[in-house]
Amino acid sequence: MPEAGRCGSATMHGPARRQHAAAPAAPSGSWAWAIWAAMLPNGCGRRALPCADGRVAPPPSKASAHFAGPEALEPFLNGTDILVCLLPNTPSTRHIIDAGLLARLRPGGGVVNVARGDHLVVDDLIQALESGHLAGAVLDVFDHEPLPPSSPLWDHPRITVTPHVASEAPIADRARYILDVIAQIARGDRPALTFDPTRGY
Repeated sequence: MPEAGRCGSATMHGPARRQHAAAPAAPSGSWAWAIWAAMLPNGCGRRALPCADGRVAPPPSKASAHFAGPEALEPFLNGTDILVCLLPNTPSTRHIIDAGLLARLRPGGGVVNVARGDHLVVDDLIQALESGHLAGAVLDVFDHEPLPPSSPLWDHPRITVTPHVASEAPIADRARYILDVIAQIARGDRPALTFDPTRGY
């Protein structure tokens, strides 16, 4: 999981270059929240993470909460410092991270998108960063991949670009997974992680 509460330097990787930029400090007296969104019917969860400066986390009763449904989006965002997007890519989630959503995050917060590039309106994010409303962003996914060398995201001082490589499983593990799926189908079982075209994930 990203170290959402860490305050310090950010590393940006671009074509044949690496650049370091000072990351803006977290808002004074606020908490860095780690956000993860499960599949839409299950809602979202939120948990507090202490910053690297050693601040003590809130009591457990206040450190976690559960949100579900469109009516819960407003309070979910209003209490969020760092939004981590893990949503599936569906028509209802396309461009969900837009100017309106970003404006509802707490001032000085940030965005981490490790889901799909279609979720984010890039121009709206840049505007939120340059206005000072947001302190930074980490982007792992993009509308066009690989990210073109001409993209302004490479050199933006408040954006960290990562290479969209979640893991590289050993060949033996991949082969074992394929054999397990074949065995499940042969038994008449439904394989795990089956794509549902009606849901889009």
